[in-house]
Amino acid sequence: MSRTALWITFALAAVIGLLALALSLSGELDDDEATPLLGIDPARVTAIRLAEPGRPTLEIRRVAPDTWMMTTGAEDAAPWPVIGARVRTTLRILADATPAPDAPASKDIENGAELTLEFDVGESRTLRFGASRLGGRVAAAVDDGPVVGLDAALIDALRREDVLAWRETVALPLNLRDASRVRMVAGDRTLALGKVVGEWSLREPHAARANQAAAMDLLDALSRLSVARFIDDPASRDPETTGLGDPRWTIGVEQDIREIDGAGEVRVRTVRATLAIGAAADMEGATAFASPDAGRTLLVVRTEALEGVSVDPHAYAARSATDVLPSNVGMIILSFADGRESGYRRGLDGWRSLTAQGLLADAPPEAEIDALLVFLSSRIAPVVRLGGADAQEAEGFVPAGAVRLLGFSEEPLDVIEFGAVASEPDAPALRSADALRVYPGATAPALLTSR
Repeated sequence: MSRTALWITFALAAVIGLLALALSLSGELDDDEATPLLGIDPARVTAIRLAEPGRPTLEIRRVAPDTWMMTTGAEDAAPWPVIGARVRTTLRILADATPAPDAPASKDIENGAELTLEFDVGESRTLRFGASRLGGRVAAAVDDGPVVGLDAALIDALRREDVLAWRETVALPLNLRDASRVRMVAGDRTLALGKVVGEWSLREPHAARANQAAAMDLLDALSRLSVARFIDDPASRDPETTGLGDPRWTIGVEQDIREIDGAGEVRVRTVRATLAIGAAADMEGATAFASPDAGRTLLVVRTEALEGVSVDPHAYAARSATDVLPSNVGMIILSFADGRESGYRRGLDGWRSLTAQGLLADAPPEAEIDALLVFLSSRIAPVVRLGGADAQEAEGFVPAGAVRLLGFSEEPLDVIEFGAVASEPDAPALRSADALRVYPGATAPALLTSR
């Protein structure tokens, strides 16, 4: 190779080397520019505080793995749940936010807003940002770091009005399908229901078995109560205007949540939601003022969901005489007012009659036994009277006997009296521990009639 060719080769190698170095440096600069400003792990954030000059501080705090509660800064205002997806999305955007190459003027940053993030390790970071924008950028700084420019759209999403929009618009923010207790007060009437082992029962004003479908319909209606708007102006909280000094409705719901702690122990945590509903908030009455905390937090709710909701306990009482399934009955004892008794026991080969000595006799009419059990467990009573023996006696109930249902080990399952009431002497009437049920137009099962 000639000397000229060698020089040309060396020159080309040098140029290529310089280009490679320039590209490498350019890549490093690009990497530096792409470094997130906050450098946070969204999963470690436990609280968010937004402070704007002259306005109450907003705080959003994580109270459960995916449950965040907001306090608006109003005195004694109750925390209100926020939409978890809004919090997660904002934290991801903040984690990825990178500064713009050119920062706007920073003269207003000292008097601007502050967004503070708290972490589960006890640390915090504060993002300070100004109010003015220039070229789609807003001046911002993290803690005591240098002022940089951030996309104005990101900062706009952190303004108070936008953060307030994170609040849940469900007026009773619980999973009502999994509720454990519900209590409603309307005027001087109170209705309370409770759930034990998946079954609802009436608690107030009378203890009785509940119609499971009616209880679930009530919870579905309450779950549709929605917030039309939040009223954050303290000047609007006049009890006479809102009607919350003497609310038309007061609704309380509780949910028991079973959790396993770090030691493997099962603990029960009870969460509650309360809502008082006052005066109409519009001329048509489609909305009403409401509050979860005696007026300190003021809402306007849509009342359409409450149409048809009743606090009459009879609307929720079970309509069948017993909740014992026919397949769980192993023995039946019938006692009549004239002293007669008859009994039936079920075995592997079907039903058998019992003698006075408790011995098995000939097979009874199984169709009549099946008809009795179906009537007791499935026949819907058009008339139900609650209120204990006194209220039931007021109906003129005259007992003719009683049915005792027992299990296969002779454990007692239920006792139901049968007879009639004065107002419907020809209709079967059944009285159990919780209610009197009357069946106008029905024929009593044959086994309950005197023979």
